Amino acid sequence: THLDPKNQVNWTKDRSNQLAALTSLHRTVLVSTVACGIQNYELTLRCVKIGYEVALELIRFDFVHLASYLESPLIVLVLALQNTPKRHWGVLEHKLYTKLLSHTAKAGAMSRNISPVITVLNNFYPEVVSTDAAEVSASRPPE
Repeated sequence: THLDPKNQVNWTKDRSNQLAALTSLHRTVLVSTVACGIQNYELTLRCVKIGYEVALELIRFDFVHLASYLESPLIVLVLALQNTPKRHWGVLEHKLYTKLLSHTAKAGAMSRNISPVITVLNNFYPEVVSTDAAEVSASRPPE
């Protein structure tokens, strides 16, 4: 086990392979963002699939220590799928979307940063999230 003193990541896997996977994930997310922006939905879906495979490799390795690194790329992959019209989706994309949402919520909880995850979930369940937020704010004691 190697511990990097700068960011306290547990490098139990070969460090160079893990860094290569993180770099590949970030580049794939960047390409998916551009593909989504130019409305090339086939490329967007392909990038999301590749990004999910790379993220899944890292999740299976050490999700606890990598949650803060994986949260942002997972959110971008979910948003890329949300911006792709459903007519371009197949069965695989629907399953991929639910798995990405699940991993994104877990990463947000593990990294203790759920505010971006709530924004993504708000796009998925707008009426539920806004109702829950109203209930939480109503149940707070006055300051």
